[in-house]
Amino acid sequence: MISRRCLQRRKSGRADALQVRQDCYDIWSAGIVNLIHAYDPEVVVLGGGVMANAEQILPYLTEKVHRRAWCPWGKVSIRITQLHNDAGVLGITHCLREII
Repeated sequence: MISRRCLQRRKSGRADALQVRQDCYDIWSAGIVNLIHAYDPEVVVLGGGVMANAEQILPYLTEKVHRRAWCPWGKVSIRITQLHNDAGVLGITHCLREII
């Protein structure tokens, strides 16, 4: 939601929108680094509606994460889900089938 508003405001040239976008990117990259340090994954998969702007978001996050995450074996791959917005629905459907 924030990303769509930021994109609209950015097109109108609002500096505050650029700052909010930058803050979001920095917070997301810090969160990804924390998850990498906690779980040591080989791949991080991102999804959701905000990934509609992946061509803009992914390079920044990848650069920040690769610079800040410490992985003695190499770099964590950061990818976008192929399921887009359906990932959550498919995940909960799978969980419900397992329970029932």
